[in-house]
Amino acid sequence: MTRSLFVSSVFVVCLRVWNCGAYIEDYGLLAVSDSPKISPAMDAIKALNDLMAVYRKNITLDNATIVDHLKKFDAKLSLLEIKSNNLWQMKVELKKDMDWWIHQFIMPAQADYDVASVDIFNIPDEFHEDALNIVMNIGNQIGYPVSPKMIRDIYSETLRRKNTNEFPWSKTLVVRFRKVTYKWEFLRAYRKFITILINAGSAERRKIPKRHNHIQVQHVVSHVGMRDKTPNERYRYIFLDDHIGPFVRRLYRQVSKHCEAHSIPYLWVNNSKIYVRKKKSDPAIRIKKLSHMHMIKSLFKKYTKHRED
Repeated sequence: MTRSLFVSSVFVVCLRVWNCGAYIEDYGLLAVSDSPKISPAMDAIKALNDLMAVYRKNITLDNATIVDHLKKFDAKLSLLEIKSNNLWQMKVELKKDMDWWIHQFIMPAQADYDVASVDIFNIPDEFHEDALNIVMNIGNQIGYPVSPKMIRDIYSETLRRKNTNEFPWSKTLVVRFRKVTYKWEFLRAYRKFITILINAGSAERRKIPKRHNHIQVQHVVSHVGMRDKTPNERYRYIFLDDHIGPFVRRLYRQVSKHCEAHSIPYLWVNNSKIYVRKKKSDPAIRIKKLSHMHMIKSLFKKYTKHRED
């Protein structure tokens, strides 16, 4: 009897949960459902149904809120993407303006400022003698005495070498004279000194990578103006050349690659200005920026046609 009453009660509860009152009446179980033992269970189930309804409503509201936030986030993200593109475009335009200012004003000013400067390459890093003494010693050895009054400034540069076995000494002194005439007299004396040594057969020479500069010949000499500290140091070389500033140096490298690609053999620097020519009989053309190289062919054709006429 107890078991059958339990089964009937569970059946009635399920029917009420499913809102199946008609079936309860058909089965004659209303009396069972009104039993004092069933009523608390029915109330608890009703409370759970109400609580689940509240949860479903809250979940629906939360989903709507999340969708609304996602839409706002997408809108903000689109605005940020537009701003990012605008900033990138501004950066590109600013770089173009900076390049224009560099080529139009900074590079010429740098070239004019360095017009009286000389580079002294391959000073040993461990050689701690005063820079002024090094320059004065070189001047005395090549036959052009240099006094401190002739020099405006001396500073050191450290250049990166790809092949440390070929050029193990990377320290470079930049000597800025007070007059351009001092610079050319200094370089002229150096080249004359090297020429005399080469003709006498007493200069220690070593191979240097070939440049496209076929006009200016670079000479190398063993320890010009340097003091031998050990027997091994006599195999160290230093050499002098016209100074090239950082902007002109970068442009020179770019122009050099362009000359290789287009078989232009003559490329040189004079007073921090870059010049090229196709043949010895062609006039020298000054390169102020890399875009000038694209006009080289037309200029050469123009000069060739002018000579033929």
